[in-house]
Amino acid sequence: MSILKIKNLNFSYKNKQILNDINLNLEENEYLAIIGSSGIGKSTLLNQIMNNKEEISFYKENIKLAYMQQKDLLFAHKTVLENIALPLLIAKEDKKNAYKKAIFLLKEFKMLEYKDYYTYQLSGGQRQKIALIRAIIQQADLYLLDEPFSALDSINKIFLHRILKHYIKNAIFITHDINDALSLANRILILANVNNKTSIVKEIKVNKNSKKEEILSYLLKFQKDIL
Repeated sequence: MSILKIKNLNFSYKNKQILNDINLNLEENEYLAIIGSSGIGKSTLLNQIMNNKEEISFYKENIKLAYMQQKDLLFAHKTVLENIALPLLIAKEDKKNAYKKAIFLLKEFKMLEYKDYYTYQLSGGQRQKIALIRAIIQQADLYLLDEPFSALDSINKIFLHRILKHYIKNAIFITHDINDALSLANRILILANVNNKTSIVKEIKVNKNSKKEEILSYLLKFQKDIL
């Protein structure tokens, strides 16, 4: 079953066309990685999925989306625990239950010791983990993740890759790290500039039988559009 379908999506900003004839779908229990150079329109595509309900078809009318933007957007005047619980409190969930869920996730992600810290006391990687936990706690149908691992070292990435699919079933994520895409994605979409417009130039399927060296070799052909 398709979680979402995008057909012939175009988007312009200030009379400049950014996205050109974008077609993609996301199946149930699938991770889709988007790779492309900085400024090519990757975040714009996620923004369209998040906000353009008229031109994008979802599998149900009231689909719940969670969007983790590239900037963590954590509140400096709130503790880690308060930041994570905030989406539930906004949704009018009982404070005690919201904090209980937040504490459970902090334990799962090995971050409980930081629950009373303020965000300025955290490293960039720690802040990114907190932002990811805040997205997960929303229990969304579809997660849109913009560079969710960019501030993390390789050990933390491996840890998150191992547990992420337990909490997130359907995701579209942007990355500049080919290893992230190969580790998590079922499919990889490469965005590149074609006639001054961003288009999907290639879709690569990833599965247990895929030879990662071959996929990596193909992606490197597009390195000028990726790096």
